[in-house]
Amino acid sequence: FGLSEAEARTASPEAYQRVLDRVRPERQQNPRKAYRDRWWLFGEARAGMRHAVSGLSRFVVTARTAKFRVFQFVEGRSLVDSNVIAVATEDAAVLGVLSSRVHLSWALAAGATLEDRPHYTPTTTFAPFPFPPQPLFEQARIRGAGECLDRHRKAQQAKHADLTITGMYNVLDKVRGGETLTE
Repeated sequence: FGLSEAEARTASPEAYQRVLDRVRPERQQNPRKAYRDRWWLFGEARAGMRHAVSGLSRFVVTARTAKFRVFQFVEGRSLVDSNVIAVATEDAAVLGVLSSRVHLSWALAAGATLEDRPHYTPTTTFAPFPFPPQPLFEQARIRGAGECLDRHRKAQQAKHADLTITGMYNVLDKVRGGETLTE
């Protein structure tokens, strides 16, 4: 990000060669001029998002379209693509509010759908959401719940190497529906 083609080649010749060999041939066929002309860059530069998350150790993300509306932390050095909505905060209180039943209900009502899956958009779902003002003790409680949720999901994924977030929520959906779980 931010490097010309020559600067990228000079700064990281091995990475440049890999991108030249694997990315450039596909990008030369891309109908978007920006992708064809700036083939060595990862997707769109998204300078605003990069600036917003710069310096954060982590930030909140959710898939734009998904069976389950899940908000989670990713490492601050992560790059997200256009199918992921990024919220530039490392505050678990925001993760807690976004993961709440109130916000999830809001997201289903305010968002759209793609086929049979809810679609989350920043302009119609996130921006107009009336984040509730909370006294400090409530913020601390919600922050604690957000941290606990994040730790629990990461611990489950560490115990089960092939467990995805969707897989985890499929299990939760079955438990809530009273279904018997198999191995």
